[in-house]
Amino acid sequence: MRKHTRRGILGLALATTTMPVAATASGFKAGIWEDVDPADLVPRRFSVRRIVSRSQADLYKVTLALKRGRPITIEGYTPSESREIIMLLYRDRPAGLARLGVKGS
Repeated sequence: MRKHTRRGILGLALATTTMPVAATASGFKAGIWEDVDPADLVPRRFSVRRIVSRSQADLYKVTLALKRGRPITIEGYTPSESREIIMLLYRDRPAGLARLGVKGS
């Protein structure tokens, strides 16, 4: 009976030490440990008011998403016009606001 007890304890010890390693390895294979791309977190549609209220850092993320091929549109504008306006807002905010017809800072 002692042999079974020792084998049981050895099997339990082996299982508890190898299971976390196996779970971690499958996690790496599945890609759950990858970093999140900020371009994936950017919405695909903006209203004029919402795009104007974005900070320079937020506009950087939007332009990054555009450069990576994500289609982003501004309400009332075509995708190509939206792209132009967003890039202009990022480079030269007053010119972008004038292009949108918005008075602002």
